[in-house]
Amino acid sequence: MPWSEVRLDPRDTAAFLALFRRSPRFLLDEDVTVDFAEYLREGKFNVLTVVEAGLGGRPDEEVFQLARRERRILVTRNARDFWDDRRFPLEQTSGIAVLGSERPEAAIYMLRLMGGKYGDLWRGMKIEFSANGEYRVKQRDAEIGQVATRRMRFRKPGVPEEWVD
Repeated sequence: MPWSEVRLDPRDTAAFLALFRRSPRFLLDEDVTVDFAEYLREGKFNVLTVVEAGLGGRPDEEVFQLARRERRILVTRNARDFWDDRRFPLEQTSGIAVLGSERPEAAIYMLRLMGGKYGDLWRGMKIEFSANGEYRVKQRDAEIGQVATRRMRFRKPGVPEEWVD
Protein backbone atom coordinates (compact mmCIF):
# COMPACT_ATOMS: atom_id res chain seq x y z
CA MET A 1 0.00 0.00 0.00
CA PRO A 2 1.10 3.62 -0.52
CA TRP A 3 2.18 6.37 1.81
CA SER A 4 -0.52 8.94 2.43
CA GLU A 5 -0.10 12.49 3.75
CA VAL A 6 -1.70 13.13 7.13
CA ARG A 7 -3.69 16.32 6.68
CA LEU A 8 -4.40 18.32 9.80
CA ASP A 9 -6.43 21.49 10.24
CA PRO A 10 -4.08 23.98 11.99
CA ARG A 11 -6.92 25.26 14.20
CA ASP A 12 -7.77 21.74 15.39
CA THR A 13 -4.08 20.98 15.95
CA ALA A 14 -3.52 24.16 18.00
CA ALA A 15 -6.55 23.45 20.20
CA PHE A 16 -5.43 19.85 20.73
CA LEU A 17 -1.84 20.77 21.58
CA ALA A 18 -3.03 23.39 24.08
CA LEU A 19 -4.07 20.46 26.30
CA PHE A 20 -0.44 19.33 26.62
CA ARG A 21 1.58 22.30 27.82
CA ARG A 22 4.15 20.57 30.04
CA SER A 23 7.65 20.50 28.58
CA PRO A 24 9.07 17.03 28.00
CA ARG A 25 11.44 15.58 30.58
CA PHE A 26 13.76 12.81 29.42
CA LEU A 27 15.39 9.82 31.10
CA LEU A 28 18.22 8.45 28.96
CA ASP A 29 18.96 4.75 29.25
CA GLU A 30 22.55 3.54 29.55
CA ASP A 31 22.71 2.64 25.87
CA VAL A 32 22.19 6.28 24.80
CA THR A 33 25.38 8.32 24.51
CA VAL A 34 26.44 10.99 26.97
CA ASP A 35 26.94 13.27 23.95
CA PHE A 36 23.21 13.05 23.23
CA ALA A 37 22.43 13.96 26.84
CA GLU A 38 24.64 17.05 26.50
CA TYR A 39 23.04 17.92 23.18
CA LEU A 40 19.59 17.82 24.81
CA ARG A 41 20.79 19.93 27.73
CA GLU A 42 22.22 22.52 25.35
CA GLY A 43 18.70 22.72 23.91
CA LYS A 44 17.43 23.50 27.44
CA PHE A 45 15.70 20.11 27.86
CA ASN A 46 15.33 18.55 31.30
CA VAL A 47 17.50 15.41 31.07
CA LEU A 48 18.47 12.75 33.57
CA THR A 49 20.61 9.76 32.66
CA VAL A 50 20.21 6.33 34.22
CA VAL A 51 23.80 6.57 35.51
CA GLU A 52 23.16 9.98 37.12
CA ALA A 53 20.10 8.49 38.82
CA GLY A 54 22.27 5.74 40.33
CA LEU A 55 20.64 2.99 38.27
CA GLY A 56 23.63 2.03 36.12
CA GLY A 57 23.58 -1.73 35.55
CA ARG A 58 20.15 -2.10 37.18
CA PRO A 59 17.27 -4.06 35.59
CA ASP A 60 15.10 -2.44 32.92
CA GLU A 61 12.10 -2.64 35.25
CA GLU A 62 13.79 -0.26 37.70
CA VAL A 63 14.62 2.17 34.89
CA PHE A 64 11.01 2.02 33.69
CA GLN A 65 9.68 2.67 37.21
CA LEU A 66 11.91 5.74 37.62
CA ALA A 67 10.68 7.15 34.31
CA ARG A 68 7.11 6.44 35.41
CA ARG A 69 7.47 8.04 38.87
CA GLU A 70 9.13 11.17 37.50
CA ARG A 71 6.89 11.39 34.42
CA ARG A 72 9.86 11.27 32.06
CA ILE A 73 9.99 10.08 28.47
CA LEU A 74 12.40 7.15 28.45
CA VAL A 75 14.89 7.30 25.58
CA THR A 76 16.58 3.98 24.80
CA ARG A 77 18.05 1.85 22.02
CA ASN A 78 16.63 -1.29 23.62
CA ALA A 79 13.59 -2.05 21.44
CA ARG A 80 13.75 -5.77 22.19
CA ASP A 81 12.80 -5.26 25.83
CA PHE A 82 10.97 -1.93 26.08
CA TRP A 83 8.63 -2.61 23.12
CA ASP A 84 7.15 -5.50 25.17
CA ASP A 85 3.83 -4.28 26.62
CA ARG A 86 3.55 -7.15 29.10
CA ARG A 87 6.72 -6.02 30.85
CA PHE A 88 6.32 -2.30 30.19
CA PRO A 89 2.60 -1.44 29.81
CA LEU A 90 1.61 1.47 27.60
CA GLU A 91 -0.78 2.80 30.23
CA GLN A 92 2.05 3.20 32.74
CA THR A 93 4.48 5.15 30.59
CA SER A 94 5.00 8.85 29.99
CA GLY A 95 6.39 7.78 26.63
CA ILE A 96 9.18 5.57 25.38
CA ALA A 97 11.35 6.71 22.48
CA VAL A 98 13.38 3.90 20.94
CA LEU A 99 16.31 5.01 18.81
CA GLY A 100 16.34 2.18 16.28
CA SER A 101 19.65 3.22 14.76
CA GLU A 102 23.11 4.22 15.92
CA ARG A 103 23.07 7.04 13.37
CA PRO A 104 22.35 10.49 14.85
CA GLU A 105 19.48 11.09 12.43
CA ALA A 106 17.25 8.77 14.50
CA ALA A 107 17.75 11.03 17.52
CA ILE A 108 17.10 14.14 15.43
CA TYR A 109 13.79 12.70 14.22
CA MET A 110 12.93 11.86 17.83
CA LEU A 111 13.48 15.46 18.85
CA ARG A 112 11.53 16.72 15.88
CA LEU A 113 8.50 14.75 17.01
CA MET A 114 8.94 14.75 20.80
CA GLY A 115 10.64 18.05 21.41
CA GLY A 116 8.97 21.31 22.18
CA LYS A 117 6.49 21.86 24.95
CA TYR A 118 4.20 18.85 24.57
CA GLY A 119 5.62 16.35 27.04
CA ASP A 120 2.28 14.97 28.22
CA LEU A 121 1.21 14.25 24.65
CA TRP A 122 3.45 11.15 24.59
CA ARG A 123 1.90 9.50 27.69
CA GLY A 124 0.92 5.93 26.85
CA MET A 125 2.97 5.80 23.62
CA LYS A 126 6.00 3.93 22.42
CA ILE A 127 7.71 5.26 19.31
CA GLU A 128 10.65 3.69 17.47
CA PHE A 129 12.66 6.06 15.27
CA SER A 130 14.90 5.07 12.37
CA ALA A 131 17.60 7.13 10.68
CA ASN A 132 15.66 7.36 7.41
CA GLY A 133 12.79 9.37 8.93
CA GLU A 134 10.40 6.47 9.42
CA TYR A 135 8.94 5.73 12.82
CA ARG A 136 6.49 3.28 14.35
CA VAL A 137 3.94 4.55 16.87
CA LYS A 138 2.36 2.11 19.31
CA GLN A 139 -0.61 3.26 21.38
CA ARG A 140 -4.07 2.18 22.45
CA ASP A 141 -6.72 3.14 19.91
CA ALA A 142 -9.35 5.06 21.91
CA GLU A 143 -12.19 4.05 19.59
CA ILE A 144 -11.68 0.28 19.65
CA GLY A 145 -9.64 -0.12 22.85
CA GLN A 146 -6.95 -2.24 21.22
CA VAL A 147 -3.24 -1.52 20.93
CA ALA A 148 -2.36 -0.46 17.41
CA THR A 149 0.96 0.23 15.72
CA ARG A 150 1.12 2.81 12.94
CA ARG A 151 3.97 3.21 10.49
CA MET A 152 4.75 6.87 9.82
CA ARG A 153 7.49 8.95 8.22
CA PHE A 154 8.64 12.50 7.68
CA ARG A 155 8.74 13.24 3.99
CA LYS A 156 8.27 16.98 3.66
CA PRO A 157 8.94 19.49 6.45
CA GLY A 158 5.92 19.59 8.75
CA VAL A 159 3.95 16.99 6.78
CA PRO A 160 3.88 13.48 8.28
CA GLU A 161 2.85 10.53 6.14
CA GLU A 162 1.28 7.26 7.24
CA TRP A 163 1.56 3.85 5.61
CA VAL A 164 -1.96 2.78 4.66
CA ASP A 165 -2.72 -0.94 4.49
